[in-house]
Amino acid sequence: MAYLESVWEAVRKGPKRLSHKETLALAGEIYEAWADAFEDDPGPSERWVRAEAANIRANAGQYGRASLMILPPEERRTRNVEERVGGFADVVLAKCGLVIDADSRARLNDELLKALRQATVLQLRRAEGDYSPDPQPNRLPSFPEVTRNTKAVSLLALFDGWAKERKPSESTVDQWRKHVQAFIAFMGKDDAGQAMKADVVRWKDALVDAGG
Repeated sequence: MAYLESVWEAVRKGPKRLSHKETLALAGEIYEAWADAFEDDPGPSERWVRAEAANIRANAGQYGRASLMILPPEERRTRNVEERVGGFADVVLAKCGLVIDADSRARLNDELLKALRQATVLQLRRAEGDYSPDPQPNRLPSFPEVTRNTKAVSLLALFDGWAKERKPSESTVDQWRKHVQAFIAFMGKDDAGQAMKADVVRWKDALVDAGG
């Protein structure tokens, strides 16, 4: 519910123009995801050599279906980069509940391609046995929480809304409100948008361990 509300709010506001810092920060989130995903098992170095070759082709306007189109060089390159990293842009924008304008999308794609190339070089080093500290994370800023379009939705308010609609017995409401309050205390925050399946599993495990 929190996520869908953030999406509709972004649509109502219209496309946002990303600042330079916001663009770099979003690219940084994808970089960190790539760096972490293959931390323990990067696989063979040939995989990353092929990935970097594809990155280079995209940057030169020679990647995928767009490379076969008769277009001005800059437009062909823009479409090539979109074909290469557009899926990552969709993921990070959805995560942050953002709808952006066309210029911001093009700039974000360019930074995502740079981040992807840096992540590819990192994984190539790791595949070859080099696990020296990664110099990149400190280079990119964090995406500020205040600019995200995610609106907090109270778990307790959701429960109260359910109770008002379904009208269970007073004893049932009292009993289950205590459970909701206990879960909120366990999470340390009253935000339905941040309550994940893993949090519920951890709470269940904690109750089992405590004999509850």
